[in-house]
Amino acid sequence: MHENQQMSDTITDQALTAFPEGNHDHRACIDKALDRAEAICAERKVRLTPVRARVLELVWASHAPVGAYGLLDELKNDKAGAAAPTIYRALEFLLEQGLIHRIESLNAYVGCDHPDSGHSGPILICRACGQAAEIEDNGIGAVMARWAGHAGFEVETPVIELKGLCPRCGDGVSGGESSVPASVPAPHSGPTLIEAVNLRVVLSGLDIISNVSLSVHKGEIVTIIGPNGAGKTTLVRALLGLLPIKEGRVFHPLSDPVIGYVPQKIDIDETLPLTVKRFLDLAGPQASKRREKVLAEVGAAHLEARPLQRLSGGELRRVLLARALLRQPDLLVLDEPVQGVDVIGQAELYQLISRLRDNYGCGILMVSHDLHVVMAATDRVVCLNHHVCCQGLPETVSKHPEYLSLFGPEEARGMAVYTHHHDHRHDDGHDEGHDHEDHDHG
Repeated sequence: MHENQQMSDTITDQALTAFPEGNHDHRACIDKALDRAEAICAERKVRLTPVRARVLELVWASHAPVGAYGLLDELKNDKAGAAAPTIYRALEFLLEQGLIHRIESLNAYVGCDHPDSGHSGPILICRACGQAAEIEDNGIGAVMARWAGHAGFEVETPVIELKGLCPRCGDGVSGGESSVPASVPAPHSGPTLIEAVNLRVVLSGLDIISNVSLSVHKGEIVTIIGPNGAGKTTLVRALLGLLPIKEGRVFHPLSDPVIGYVPQKIDIDETLPLTVKRFLDLAGPQASKRREKVLAEVGAAHLEARPLQRLSGGELRRVLLARALLRQPDLLVLDEPVQGVDVIGQAELYQLISRLRDNYGCGILMVSHDLHVVMAATDRVVCLNHHVCCQGLPETVSKHPEYLSLFGPEEARGMAVYTHHHDHRHDDGHDEGHDHEDHDHG
């Protein structure tokens, strides 16, 4: 009884300190992890090479799980010739030694807090800020092994993943499972404006999107890309409440956020006498007070008296953008904002969208097919093909199997890469399951 109470107290202490405060000395966490790794590897007579140690340090650079290609991007800053096999060989070694954990649901990695003990406690993952914390509890592993044994099942990866809200993100929020933090800062941006969790949309008996999670923060531009029929417009319409959701939830952490929406297309009756001025004034009684200002902001002041039917593709997109700005939105949702616009006009519109983000301080969620141009105008990219294939920051021009499989080699060539948080394995021609001599070429 005393041992059980002591174990319970230990677990409670761990839980209370699992998610460190934002001002904690994180360098101390990294140094401690590296010191433990060196001691463990020396005791086991295995080699912690400089590359392996560097990858471990990069995993520990944050308390949030990080994907293999995110690690590769960082490693290339040290070693220009680093390639994917280098990362995977190092990760395999670190996993074998129990120095890191693989988060299966994110296909990402996080440092192990207790590498010197054989344990299988749960990993807590905050769905808002992305941080992960580990609780050491061998009792849970024993229960899992016993259940599996009764079923004749041999456990290979005894990792329990629990997703929810950490104490900081959930502080002061009530309402049970539907609650989300009122203000969760993302890197380089502000509070969360909208968050989707495990969305599934079914239309005419078909799954259009499934298990889709994403968020947009104040001050950032997020772009959804994917092939035709991937469910991009369906996702946007579901986020806006225009389509029913079969599973999952959409949260608006800010109370009553103002959303401006530019649809993919708008049908205008050729016989309808509707000028740009009249079209904008239909937005509400306050529209006329801001009409001239927003038209000037989008470079369309000279179009005020022109009939909508006489506008070019680029002019119409600017007018629709002006209409979305009339309410001074917190979140601007743009479905194919440069559709029907030539290449030069596309670049100009994307530059305009970036300026509007800066001027209004709003978050922007875009859908786009224009992969070559959009990369310069977005902070984060979500690749969608009925589910989230991968998402992350735009990077330098590169080839990647995910692009090749979705768009083909010609379309993928010259396209910037955004390859963080892959949700399934990509075959780059190397078998990740086998180690080779641990060195880099070049």
